[in-house]
Amino acid sequence: MQSARGVRALSVFRRSPRSPRSFWCRVCHASRSVSPNCALEFLTSIRLVDLSREEFDIAVRYGPGGWEGVQSEPLSSGTLMPVCSTDVFARAGGDVANLLADNRRIQSAASNEWRNWADAAGIDLAQVLPTFIMEEFTVAIAGALAGEGLALSPDVLVMDRIRRGEMVQFSPVTARTGYCYHIVHTTAALRRPVVPQVIAWRREEAGAASVAG
Repeated sequence: MQSARGVRALSVFRRSPRSPRSFWCRVCHASRSVSPNCALEFLTSIRLVDLSREEFDIAVRYGPGGWEGVQSEPLSSGTLMPVCSTDVFARAGGDVANLLADNRRIQSAASNEWRNWADAAGIDLAQVLPTFIMEEFTVAIAGALAGEGLALSPDVLVMDRIRRGEMVQFSPVTARTGYCYHIVHTTAALRRPVVPQVIAWRREEAGAASVAG
């Protein structure tokens, strides 16, 4: 693929709306130093892209990894953090029991991640309010920010909001489902110098974010 200036464009495909939008914003910013002469193209879809047949160099997928025919590298730890808005946290006095008694839990349609969290926290959810079920983590986070419930979301999606004081991690107990975000590519894609440059930059950023978190 050639850009208008004759520079091969880096086409990036996002696996689904679950993927972190902030990641792509940081890619745009970092491209000034990583690949200033390379045009970047970002596309989004819920369709699973065949990287061996379609003209996309890198994908971000949410799942267990180990997909056939591609190389995948985790972008995050796969940790799900229990979060809520600062107002909801304040109304409950920071008490987890009060939070669960007065607010619905927002659950991903993919799995019952709250069951995993409750088992780890030693909490019985049988007598608390029922859940909202939302397909996308981004929608769940938006609901939590609006004070509509408690979210259990990937750390990569909420750490920045926690640092900015927009959300609160209301319990130190986290959960894991075996899923996380991965950067995915074919072996052939690595022949383009800009592809390993972007991957290396993302690996460094992920490590820095982990230390900061």
